[in-house]
Amino acid sequence: MTPEIAEFIINQHMYSPAMWTILPLQDWLAIDGDVRIKDQFADRINVPANPRHFWNYRMHLGLEQLLKEKKLNDKIKKLTSVR
Repeated sequence: MTPEIAEFIINQHMYSPAMWTILPLQDWLAIDGDVRIKDQFADRINVPANPRHFWNYRMHLGLEQLLKEKKLNDKIKKLTSVR
Protein backbone atom coordinates (compact mmCIF):
# COMPACT_ATOMS: atom_id res chain seq x y z
CA MET A 1 0.00 0.00 0.00
CA THR A 2 1.28 3.45 -0.81
CA PRO A 3 1.58 6.23 1.78
CA GLU A 4 -1.31 8.02 0.09
CA ILE A 5 -3.61 5.01 0.48
CA ALA A 6 -2.56 4.59 4.12
CA GLU A 7 -3.35 8.25 4.78
CA PHE A 8 -6.70 7.92 3.01
CA ILE A 9 -7.65 4.92 5.16
CA ILE A 10 -6.68 6.70 8.39
CA ASN A 11 -8.62 9.77 7.29
CA GLN A 12 -11.71 7.62 6.69
CA HIS A 13 -11.42 6.20 10.21
CA MET A 14 -11.01 9.68 11.69
CA TYR A 15 -14.29 10.79 10.06
CA SER A 16 -16.14 7.84 11.54
CA PRO A 17 -19.05 8.74 13.85
CA ALA A 18 -17.56 6.38 16.46
CA MET A 19 -16.44 7.84 19.76
CA TRP A 20 -13.00 6.20 19.54
CA THR A 21 -10.60 5.44 16.72
CA ILE A 22 -7.80 3.03 17.58
CA LEU A 23 -5.16 2.39 14.94
CA PRO A 24 -1.92 0.41 15.19
CA LEU A 25 1.32 2.38 15.23
CA GLN A 26 2.42 0.84 11.96
CA ASP A 27 -0.61 2.39 10.21
CA TRP A 28 0.50 5.84 11.35
CA LEU A 29 4.09 5.22 10.25
CA ALA A 30 2.87 3.99 6.85
CA ILE A 31 1.65 7.46 5.86
CA ASP A 32 5.26 8.62 5.34
CA GLY A 33 7.24 6.79 2.66
CA ASP A 34 10.54 7.81 4.26
CA VAL A 35 9.66 6.56 7.75
CA ARG A 36 7.70 3.40 7.05
CA ILE A 37 9.50 0.09 7.17
CA LYS A 38 10.52 -1.15 3.75
CA ASP A 39 9.69 -4.82 4.41
CA GLN A 40 5.91 -4.81 4.80
CA PHE A 41 5.88 -8.35 6.21
CA ALA A 42 8.17 -7.30 9.08
CA ASP A 43 5.31 -5.13 10.37
CA ARG A 44 2.96 -8.05 10.99
CA ILE A 45 1.94 -8.38 14.62
CA ASN A 46 0.50 -11.87 14.32
CA VAL A 47 1.59 -14.92 12.33
CA PRO A 48 -0.86 -17.68 13.31
CA ALA A 49 1.31 -20.47 11.86
CA ASN A 50 4.22 -19.51 14.12
CA PRO A 51 3.50 -20.17 17.81
CA ARG A 52 6.36 -17.87 18.86
CA HIS A 53 5.21 -14.87 16.82
CA PHE A 54 1.91 -13.68 18.17
CA TRP A 55 0.65 -10.20 18.90
CA ASN A 56 3.96 -8.44 19.30
CA TYR A 57 5.50 -5.47 17.57
CA ARG A 58 8.93 -3.90 17.75
CA MET A 59 9.18 -0.43 16.26
CA HIS A 60 12.00 -0.14 13.72
CA LEU A 61 13.09 3.33 14.84
CA GLY A 62 13.66 4.99 18.18
CA LEU A 63 11.47 7.63 19.76
CA GLU A 64 14.19 10.25 19.35
CA GLN A 65 14.20 9.68 15.59
CA LEU A 66 10.41 9.60 15.47
CA LEU A 67 10.23 13.00 17.20
CA LYS A 68 12.52 14.46 14.51
CA GLU A 69 10.28 13.34 11.64
CA LYS A 70 8.59 16.70 11.01
CA LYS A 71 6.69 15.66 7.86
CA LEU A 72 5.18 12.62 9.58
CA ASN A 73 4.35 14.52 12.77
CA ASP A 74 2.70 17.32 10.80
CA LYS A 75 0.54 14.78 8.94
CA ILE A 76 -0.47 13.12 12.21
CA LYS A 77 -1.38 16.49 13.74
CA LYS A 78 -3.47 17.30 10.67
CA LEU A 79 -5.25 13.93 10.71
CA THR A 80 -5.99 14.06 14.43
CA SER A 81 -7.09 17.68 14.65
CA VAL A 82 -10.57 18.34 15.99
CA ARG A 83 -13.08 18.24 13.17
